[in-house]
Amino acid sequence: MLPDLENGQSLEVALAQLPGFNAKDVGRDNAAVQLYFHTLLINREGHCEKVYVTVTHRSDLNKDFGEDKSRQNRQEAEETQAKVTAWLQEQVFQTNTIPWKFQKFKYCDFVYF
Repeated sequence: MLPDLENGQSLEVALAQLPGFNAKDVGRDNAAVQLYFHTLLINREGHCEKVYVTVTHRSDLNKDFGEDKSRQNRQEAEETQAKVTAWLQEQVFQTNTIPWKFQKFKYCDFVYF
């Protein structure tokens, strides 16, 4: 589970508005891009203190994520990772899912496009 943005928009919906992401609701099996949030550290003020996200692209839906090791896919993944990381650090998140008395909280999840 990932936190929503301060404006109430889910992170998945907000990310889908970035160039290069498809806004349709897709599951893992039909997705061409996988974002794995290893660390999304949000403080009590709703700011992202640390983010580590990996991006995996696949051009063939019959292959699993990570099977396509082509140079083009690696380069696309690195560019997307930098874009998503920079975007996340500019956002303000809701803090209602941070447990009581915690000063910050680490979120982890997958998002598919």
